[in-house]
Amino acid sequence: MKNSASVVAARYRLGRDSRRCEVVDPCQVDNGGCQHRCEAMDRRPQCTCPEGLKLADDQRNCIDVDECQMPGICSQQCRNTWGSYTCLCNTGYQLGTDHKSCYSK
Repeated sequence: MKNSASVVAARYRLGRDSRRCEVVDPCQVDNGGCQHRCEAMDRRPQCTCPEGLKLADDQRNCIDVDECQMPGICSQQCRNTWGSYTCLCNTGYQLGTDHKSCYSK
């Protein structure tokens, strides 16, 4: 076909012979629309996030997991950071080697 698009739904592209379509790895086209990682599943992009992040409702972008909302994550204080968290201790206590428990100085 003349003047046909070379990419259709990011799953096929016009082949080298300019007549047939070939399957495209959807993750090779704009990272499958994923903010972070893309894995091809049944020729469709499946987005994944690094540890400490989770998929947003749009299933493309990653948002922070607030680990400080998890009961018992830190023995005293917790500071949420992008993709992680830090445990802190009250005055007169020090953080243990597990980086979660606080012990009297």
